[in-house]
Amino acid sequence: MLFGPQISYLPILMNARFDAPSYVIGAVLSGASLTTAVTSTQLGRLTYRFSERSLLKAAFVLYAIALIAVAFTPSLPLLVLPAVLFGVAQGINLPNVFSLLNAHAPTENRGAFMATNGMPLRTGQTIGPLFMASAAGTLGLTGAYLTTAGLALFAFFLLAFLG
Repeated sequence: MLFGPQISYLPILMNARFDAPSYVIGAVLSGASLTTAVTSTQLGRLTYRFSERSLLKAAFVLYAIALIAVAFTPSLPLLVLPAVLFGVAQGINLPNVFSLLNAHAPTENRGAFMATNGMPLRTGQTIGPLFMASAAGTLGLTGAYLTTAGLALFAFFLLAFLG
């Protein structure tokens, strides 16, 4: 979710669709990162009220909503809203995954579990931009964002029905 649509292609979309200057692109991406940081500081409060599993499902729904919103946002100022929503999803998802890994990994193998978790993250960092490039080349930027939203919903359904 992060490396394809957000980091690699949101700047391209902002430039292509809205002719956004680089400082605005940087500000929107920084705003999403700041939102991630603030949201992650509240994860303890959230896990007190909601299960970690429910929070993971909510994060993927938020990803999908944010990506669909990016696909159809009509103006540059409104693009801040889905970027912030994406940041909220990131702030819920990433620390929650680390927390779940930490809780379920045996103490003697915890470092190996955490290191192994880095592999899918780096795979996503590699495949995300390639996926978005092929989706955008085939379906256009709007189609690429809708396809990625579909992947987020697929992840939600996997969490909802397989676990």
